[in-house]
Amino acid sequence: TVIVAGSSGAYFQVADSIVQMDRYVPKEITKEAKAAAEDYPKLELPKEGPQKPSLDRKIRSYPALKSKGRIKIKTMGRDGVTLNHETIDLRYVEQLVDSEQLVTLGNVVKHLEENVFDGKKTLSQTIEELYKRMDSQGLGAVCDGSYLSGNLAMPRKQEIYACLNRYRKLGTARR
Repeated sequence: TVIVAGSSGAYFQVADSIVQMDRYVPKEITKEAKAAAEDYPKLELPKEGPQKPSLDRKIRSYPALKSKGRIKIKTMGRDGVTLNHETIDLRYVEQLVDSEQLVTLGNVVKHLEENVFDGKKTLSQTIEELYKRMDSQGLGAVCDGSYLSGNLAMPRKQEIYACLNRYRKLGTARR
């Protein structure tokens, strides 16, 4: 772990090595810093390590998303996707290179909201199953209608996760 702290000696006693930046030049000052910190109260570290986050959230649909019984998708170039009035800001997902990927991501979120999110599966399970289905059936697996639009491009799993991470209405149901 690297901790960057300006004007703070609280970590000197527990640090393995201490580097000082002097006019953009790194200087190793571990011995001097530890000697200077001897007179100060020692930093108390927790006895037990941090708990891993729970990844077993069960996702349920957001019922208020449907307006007049349907979900309308609108893309904003490579900036984001709007489902009815809920905007998913994707400007900083650098891996998205064309608007066709955002059209597909909008369809993915719509499909998940309408057909998949039921509070029984975790997000990881949901995306794994969806991605396998898209891989075997093509992008038609997430699109409505009898014909497939030509303005779609397959996103990677990472982009689906990134999109859902930015979707503020992603619901959870407790076990």
